[in-house]
Amino acid sequence: MGVPYTFAGQAGPIPLAELDADFAFLSASSSFLTDTGTTNLIAVTLQPASGPAPVAYSPGLTLLVLAANTTTTTTPSVNLNGLGAKTIVNSNGTALAVGQIVAGQLLQLVYDGTNFRLMGTSSPNEGTFTITGVGFSGTAPTMLCTYATFGNMVTVHFASVGVNAPSNSTSFSFTGIPTFLQPTFLTQEFAVHAIDASAEVVDASVQLGTTTPGSFNMLRDGNLTGWTATGNKGFGSATITYLLQ
Repeated sequence: MGVPYTFAGQAGPIPLAELDADFAFLSASSSFLTDTGTTNLIAVTLQPASGPAPVAYSPGLTLLVLAANTTTTTTPSVNLNGLGAKTIVNSNGTALAVGQIVAGQLLQLVYDGTNFRLMGTSSPNEGTFTITGVGFSGTAPTMLCTYATFGNMVTVHFASVGVNAPSNSTSFSFTGIPTFLQPTFLTQEFAVHAIDASAEVVDASVQLGTTTPGSFNMLRDGNLTGWTATGNKGFGSATITYLLQ
């Protein structure tokens, strides 16, 4: 900025034009920035042309940006004042989903020294994914799931039809959960109503964790291998909510 941070010892006078530029900078910095870029490259200007521009990105730099476009890649980026494009990642460092940034959203972005982390949005990001069963006999069953993320909070809804398929294994799991929905905690468990040997059980749970990225285990009474080795297995409609980190 044109005006120094401290005034003691300044000979002055300080031109009013420099004060105007500085107050314009403070006003621009305290409001959201408007994206003028393309679909997968957010371009923003932090301060008016009348003031000095930042010369480099610095860790901790925080931007509040009004997105102009819905992204179509997992690696969108942001370019501040022409300093160069930096990739936007989730708050836990994982890649975004296609379409995770939506036109008209306010985004809170924090630079971590390498990338800009998406710390929050003004509206939930929503989408679908399909999970596939492991440990079943014959054709592996699938289930369509929906999700919504709001900042670090994730809600996943398993379809109302659930899964009910033959299995001769004492354990089963599902693959297909997007890695950006994977929590950074070691394990998290959520109670669900399940089927074992074609009979309903209420001591079952879904186990999410970092030990098996992209998948989750099914537990009975807290055991991975506590299932009967005959009959049908599966679980019904369920909604779980958890924090990414």
